[in-house]
Amino acid sequence: AFLLATDWCFIFYRKVLGGTEILLQAAALLTLWALWSRRWKGGVHGTPAIAVGIALGLHAKATFAATLLAFAAAVLLTRWDHPRLKPPERVHPGVLLGLPLLGLAPFAVAAWQAHTSGIPVVPSHDTLDLQLSRFLHGWTSATPAREGAVNLLYFLGDPLAFFGPAYGATPVDPISLVRTLGLALTVAGALVEWRDRAPSASGALLRFLSLFVPLQIAALWTANHDLHHLAQASVPLALLSALAAERLAGTLAPPRSAKRGILTALFVLPLLVSGASSLARTDSVIETVRAPSFTESGQEELVRMLRGAGVTRLVTTDYELYGMLEARAPEVPVKHLWGAVARGEKGPAVLRYAAGGWYLSVRASAPMAYNWSP
Repeated sequence: AFLLATDWCFIFYRKVLGGTEILLQAAALLTLWALWSRRWKGGVHGTPAIAVGIALGLHAKATFAATLLAFAAAVLLTRWDHPRLKPPERVHPGVLLGLPLLGLAPFAVAAWQAHTSGIPVVPSHDTLDLQLSRFLHGWTSATPAREGAVNLLYFLGDPLAFFGPAYGATPVDPISLVRTLGLALTVAGALVEWRDRAPSASGALLRFLSLFVPLQIAALWTANHDLHHLAQASVPLALLSALAAERLAGTLAPPRSAKRGILTALFVLPLLVSGASSLARTDSVIETVRAPSFTESGQEELVRMLRGAGVTRLVTTDYELYGMLEARAPEVPVKHLWGAVARGEKGPAVLRYAAGGWYLSVRASAPMAYNWSP
C-alpha cells in the first residue's frame, strides 16, 4: 500500500485518466488472484474469475492484450511451480472465450454501426479500430515525442523527465539513483528466491512476478511507448518489490520477527523516497509547460481573457480545451470542432462555424490530429 501511495505513475495517471486506469489495474489483479486461487488453493472459481479479468481488461483498453501476452508467457514458464493439490477444475473453453468476447461486444457493435450507418465517425480512443491501431503503432511506425522509446527509462527512473521532450517542460534528469537502488534490491530479492525456491505460496508468487513484471513492461513498451501505458505495470511492480524486500530480509532475520519487518521496510525505503520526491515536484515541473491549456495558471489566464473580451459564443479547434472551458467558464457557450478536424475539415470549412462569434486557437502541448490553427 505504501509503495502504491508513493508510486508516481500509479497516482498521477489514476487521477488524470480515472476509471480506465483503475479498471485496467483491477482486471490485472483479478486475473493474478484467480491464477493463484486455482494453482495454490485449488479454488473452484479460478477459471471464471480469469475470464472475467480478461473481459474487464479488454473492455477497458485493447492494450490490455499486452498484459495478457505477458501473463500467458509467465503462466507457461511457471507451469511446474505449484504444490501437490488435487487437480483444479477442468478449464472450460466456452467460459474462457465467451466472457472476453462479451467484454469486446460493445466495441464490435459500435464498429458495425459505424461501418453500416454511413454517419461520419470521429477518430476516438474509445473505438476498437483506433485502439488496435495504437496497440500495433509501436511495432510499425515512427512515434511522436510523448511516445518515444526513452519512456521506458522514465518509467524505471524519474517519470517527471517525460514532460521535457513530450511537452517542453523544464528538463529533469531521468536517472534516479535512489530508485535505481530500490529496483536493484528488488532484483536481489528475486534472485535469492530463485536460488532457494521456498515451498510457499508467497515464494511462488514472487517467482511468478519476477517473470511476469519484466515481460509485461517489455510487452507494453514494445506495443506502445506512451508512459501511461507502462503505468499498467505499477501495481504488479509494487507487489514484486514488496515480496522481494521481504525475501531479502528473510536472509538476515527469522520469520515473523520485528527485525525482519524493520529490514523489509528499509529495503523498500528507496522506492518510497524516490516516488514521494517525484510526487512533491510534479506541480512545479508541470507549471513550466508552455501550452496554456496544460497548466492551472494557463487555464485561468485563458478564462480571464475570454471574460475580459466579453465572449458570448466561442468556437475552438483544440482538443485540450474540450471540457476545460466548460468547467472553468460555464457561462460561455462553446462549440468544439476537433471532431471535424479529425475527419479532415480545415481552413474555411472550419472557420465558417465561427461567423458572428469568436474563434480561439492556443498553443498545443503536443502535435495532435484533432488540432488545427489558421
